[in-house]
Amino acid sequence: MLPLLPSRCPTPERDRERPQSNPPIGRTVPTHLQPRPVLSLNAGEQILLVELVQEATLSSPVAMVWVRPQLLVTRSPDSFEAISLPHTSDLLWPAIHFQPAYAEDVLQYWDRASDRSLEEAKQRLHQFLRRAWQIQQEAACQSA
Repeated sequence: MLPLLPSRCPTPERDRERPQSNPPIGRTVPTHLQPRPVLSLNAGEQILLVELVQEATLSSPVAMVWVRPQLLVTRSPDSFEAISLPHTSDLLWPAIHFQPAYAEDVLQYWDRASDRSLEEAKQRLHQFLRRAWQIQQEAACQSA
């Protein structure tokens, strides 16, 4: 699947209503090539960029999303490190914690992402998720 990265900057083409029409026969885009939205999950100086696979329909009071990790970015004041996460596990996570990812913000990370061993990628992702969950739980306790 291709990621869908909306631009934060409006353009006249995007602002206009586009007529809904059926594509010409034989011109439909195969399902596996249709873009999916890219979302971000922030935890301090780290950002997890994920591909939205589907909104989960569970009998839970919290809306959940099924996402596929793509990149883990660690930012510092003067640089960043981006790790590609193509073969790590999909996640089921509360939707409220994700933000839309915009092309202007994330293309620089994709361009310079490094590949790591699968074990190292899984370990870094797991560490990030533990930290993100802890930050979210602390925020929920403070707001209650």
